[in-house]
Amino acid sequence: EMLPDLMRYQGTDHALKGEQTLRAFLNRGGRTGFVGGSDTHEGTPAARTAVLAGDLTRAAVFDAFRHRRNYAVTHARIILGFQINGHVMGEDIVVAGDPQIVVDVKGTDRIEEVVIIRDGTTLHSVRPGADSLHFTHVDRSFAGAGYYYVRVTQADKDEHGNPSQAWSSPIWVKRK
Repeated sequence: EMLPDLMRYQGTDHALKGEQTLRAFLNRGGRTGFVGGSDTHEGTPAARTAVLAGDLTRAAVFDAFRHRRNYAVTHARIILGFQINGHVMGEDIVVAGDPQIVVDVKGTDRIEEVVIIRDGTTLHSVRPGADSLHFTHVDRSFAGAGYYYVRVTQADKDEHGNPSQAWSSPIWVKRK
């Protein structure tokens, strides 16, 4: 599978391998939430970390980070919701049947693609062509244990030609 891990800057492509590195870590049993950050020296951040906190206090934000309720975003401020059987990103859950995955995206431009990744490979892909999307996908091929995350790619491009993207933190799932 081709990963969008190239960043273009002033006409030159740079291999970042960020998502590949994260997948390798997760595939070895690692647990982490996804964060974004950058130092563009241009006054506007190219990458950010969105935090799903109950309120805007230091305690709530740090609690969200501790529980991996955060996601990475590049360029535009994409709003990303991701749940499995009612549990939010960052959780470690046990399910009785097949995982029911709910994805909710509110973009700032047309969404080119939303991909659900299971254990490092694409499970399901949607190309909505709209600036928002809500869908449910039931993983009927679930083998009994694994991790899932969602990657969103918008149609808009920055001044160097890079699309806006978002990556949810994973949800780890085991069958009862």
